[in-house]
Amino acid sequence: MVILGFLFWTLMCLIFAGIGVWSFISKKAVGFWAGVEPPKVSDVKNYNRTVGILWFIYAALMELM
Repeated sequence: MVILGFLFWTLMCLIFAGIGVWSFISKKAVGFWAGVEPPKVSDVKNYNRTVGILWFIYAALMELM
């Protein structure tokens, strides 16, 4: 049962990391929270890179817990 929980937890972390990759390659500004419009930014590439890094950090910290 513990292994099943670990596998589910790891799958969720991989999904979050996938969202980070999607943020990196997106051409439009992406939002970090669901249902919230992303702010108007002048440098979309740098903004998406930063949001992607936030998703990677979130996935890594969640996996370590």
